[in-house]
Amino acid sequence: MEYSGQTINFILQGVAVTLKLWVLTVIISLPLSVLVALIRNNKVKIISPILTIYTNLIRGTPLILQLYTIYFVLPIAVGIRLEGFTAALLTFVLSWVAYINEVLRVSLSSIEKWQYDSAQALGLTYWQTLIYIILPQTFWRASGAIWNEIINILYNAPVIALIGMDELLKNVKVLVIKTFDFTPLIWAALFYLAFNNLIIFISKKVEKRLTRFKIAEVRR
Repeated sequence: MEYSGQTINFILQGVAVTLKLWVLTVIISLPLSVLVALIRNNKVKIISPILTIYTNLIRGTPLILQLYTIYFVLPIAVGIRLEGFTAALLTFVLSWVAYINEVLRVSLSSIEKWQYDSAQALGLTYWQTLIYIILPQTFWRASGAIWNEIINILYNAPVIALIGMDELLKNVKVLVIKTFDFTPLIWAALFYLAFNNLIIFISKKVEKRLTRFKIAEVRR
């Protein structure tokens, strides 16, 4: 079947929305996850318990329920109505900060105390120790789980179609129903596969650079 420029543009619009959601979620979620993990790991009074409750609440509820709550319940409960993409982005950020911060927190708690003591003996400040010693190891130890969560962001993007967003899979479904041609589904599958392989390639490059911090882990 031949596809018009309008049809191809319709598919690309879905790709653009999906990628935009993915990129912004990753950019916003990662630094916030580090901050939340540090607060929880250091057991900051009042704030840490609140963040732990938030993390458990988000991880214990489906993403679709969170999306519906932010998009449909907020306007009724507090009078705040968010545009579709904003609601989707907020939902995804809140969700993935909960997952990634928990991964980082577990990794942070596995860092041996002697490393902090050694850094202090060398005259490093807390922040220098964190930036140059602790966080690189934390990311190395948690890298596999973090990359899985980053990929999952893309795979969960189709849920935003439930609030009327024209993401890739929704647009492809519209074309299939309209034309009875399943080729767009193959295109969508190829997109997801290609993007997944790209992320895996990048993750291996990043993990390779982080392996220089592995020596600290095996030391006793």
